[in-house]
Amino acid sequence: NEFLAKYPNHKLAAQAQYMAALTALADEKLDDAAQRAEAFLAKGEWAEHMLRPAVLFIAAESQVRAGRIEDAARRNKAEGFYRQLIDNHPQHQDAPRAALGVGRCLMAGEKLEEAIKFIQGHQDDLKSPESKAQAHLMVGRAHAELNRHTEALAAFSQAQQAAPKWKFGDRVLFEASQSLQATKKANEARQKLAELITKFGESDLRPQAMFQLGQIALAEGNEDEAIKQLTEVTQKFGESEL
Repeated sequence: NEFLAKYPNHKLAAQAQYMAALTALADEKLDDAAQRAEAFLAKGEWAEHMLRPAVLFIAAESQVRAGRIEDAARRNKAEGFYRQLIDNHPQHQDAPRAALGVGRCLMAGEKLEEAIKFIQGHQDDLKSPESKAQAHLMVGRAHAELNRHTEALAAFSQAQQAAPKWKFGDRVLFEASQSLQATKKANEARQKLAELITKFGESDLRPQAMFQLGQIALAEGNEDEAIKQLTEVTQKFGESEL
């Protein structure tokens, strides 16, 4: 900060501005990160700077983190920054994450068909197993919201195959169980929920998974199993919002 204030035209000023924005983002000082990133982007002499794509990503992320994506104005602003990064710097290391960012913005804005088309159009750009899994999960969620559960289940299966040990695999299992229940496949749904509980002992979805196992058992007339599951949920997760 002091360096930028004292030497705004120094040859290292751009790097200093980038580092200040990056540090603010890492510290979750989102307004500060946004202000610093946008100040960088507004500076005409830095229009071709090598750090510009990284700053575009910071500018976008500062608008959507910590639940800000629910605000339409922030979401639209972030989407614009993500798209600039993808369109103008397609080979940059942050471009694949920016593509997922656009997908998140579209889904948050309930533009589900557009989200599916966009994410699928950029799947070949995703290199890491985790990013591929995230893309498939997002596509699956969009299909599920559109009541296309066969397509959703196919996407969830692809997510599992892409990254079998993904730390967010509990989300994939839970979403798959919802589509299976929607298509009256209770046994398969039960298997997904049980797998979630077994494999992801620290997942914040465990209470919901156990509750739904109880609901499935109750619907099938298995009152003993339903009572067992629901009692366990109450005892272990009494403060959870189901």
